[in-house]
Amino acid sequence: MVGALFCLTTTHGLMLELVLVLSAYLFSVGVYRLIANRNMVRALICLEFILNAVNLNFVSFYDFFYSF
Repeated sequence: MVGALFCLTTTHGLMLELVLVLSAYLFSVGVYRLIANRNMVRALICLEFILNAVNLNFVSFYDFFYSF
């Protein structure tokens, strides 16, 4: 029983790591493209990338800490 609980928490932690890597990738792409672009429409799209990465962090940490 204890091994099964450890396996579940390890899998949950691995999923958190994958989501955080995806979020970091989205954030870094958004920041790079925001700095590199001069077009306002593209800058707004890059800002949306950044905000989506932050939102993904909030949702993943909420799921990690408050899942039953």
